[in-house]
Formats: sequence, structure tokens, C-alpha cells
Amino acid sequence: IVSKDYNLIKFLNWKSDVKRAAGRYRGLQTWKSQNEFAFTNLLASQDESLKRVLESEVLVAPEGMVDKQGRTVLVGRLRNNDMSDGRTPRDVVRMFIYT
Repeated sequence: IVSKDYNLIKFLNWKSDVKRAAGRYRGLQTWKSQNEFAFTNLLASQDESLKRVLESEVLVAPEGMVDKQGRTVLVGRLRNNDMSDGRTPRDVVRMFIYT
């Protein structure tokens, strides 16, 4: 399955109303095209800024913490989000998308 088709199928499974799912999917595509910074070079090994933000433990996945479907739960520790180290709001957004 092509990546865009896979994402569309996820939206259709999420909302049984096809028109509503299609509208949300189009909204996501529009947001992605308007915020390309969030999706370019999401490799922590190649982006020092992203790596630094990831290592600050703002987002953690406590071992054994899962939801009812068994998926890992991410916990945001916003007190660890120290903007004085030079990170920008864009860096934080990219961290959330990376995880």
C-alpha cells in the first residue's frame, strides 16, 4: 500500500463518516504542506537540535505503561522543556512528530 493510501485508510477506520474522514485527511495534508519544517530531516542522528530536544526527556514512555489496546503511552514532562538551551517551538513540535 502506498503511504498516502495507508494514511487515508487509517482516517477511514477512525471515522465511519467518509465525508468527515476525507475532510480531516485533506486538512492534515494542507497542514503538512504549510508546515514542511516539521517533516524534513526527522533523523536524530543527522539533526543535533532534534537530538538535543529528544534527550531532554520531555517525552517519556514509562516501561509497562500501556493503554487498553496495549499501545505504549507517552507522557509529556513539560517541566523538562527548558527553552533557555536554545530550542525553539519548532524544535519541540518536531520532537512530538518524531515520536
